[in-house]
Amino acid sequence: MVKVKVTLPDGSVREYDGQVTPLQVLRDWRLESEKEFLLAEVNGKIWDLFRPLPKGEVNLKFLTFNDLPARDAYRHTTAHILAQAVKEIFPEAKLAIGPPIEDGYYYDFDVPRPFTPQDLEQIEQKMREIVAADYPLE
Repeated sequence: MVKVKVTLPDGSVREYDGQVTPLQVLRDWRLESEKEFLLAEVNGKIWDLFRPLPKGEVNLKFLTFNDLPARDAYRHTTAHILAQAVKEIFPEAKLAIGPPIEDGYYYDFDVPRPFTPQDLEQIEQKMREIVAADYPLE
């Protein structure tokens, strides 16, 4: 059986038999909401919260929006949400690139006409609906 020995930021240690994800460890470790945590750092490497930890000894940290890698991941995901919203409202839209940048993110779209302020309101509302649907992130 897979054994994972996890050292947490406070120095406490937890042991698991079988596969465990950072999110499962976080839920064991903290009683309050885990929503502020966006990524993990596993033995110094950036790690998705849903990805199983490697077997053996693991040093685990949790990253929030205040940590650059987590902020970039958040913005990258938001760009995908924007693209999904635009494609649902404007199926003819062609997607270009949408990377995170220093102050947020952007996305290039090839559309027959520029977006109007009303289009932007509709896109924002669709993004809220997508977020509320709570689709799994993969």
